[in-house]
Amino acid sequence: MFFWQIRSLQTWADQVEAEMNQDEVVRDVTSVTSRLQLHQQLKAEIDARDDTFTTVAENGQLMIDAGHFAASDVRFVVPNSSVFFPNR
Repeated sequence: MFFWQIRSLQTWADQVEAEMNQDEVVRDVTSVTSRLQLHQQLKAEIDARDDTFTTVAENGQLMIDAGHFAASDVRFVVPNSSVFFPNR
């Protein structure tokens, strides 16, 4: 379940990053306003998932602490979970 959650979050984060990094050049106020609204919506979506990121990291730490058979793999993922949005 843990690795499924990580894959799901990574897929979602990749989609959000792709939307944020669109190369479309905006040249008028309407386009700028539209782009700003999109970025605000994405920021709200990121903030709304903050608890999910925290829960997944906490579950991973519990697996490590309990000596789960996949603890060595989880140990790699948990400290690197900031790769989803490193500038947050």
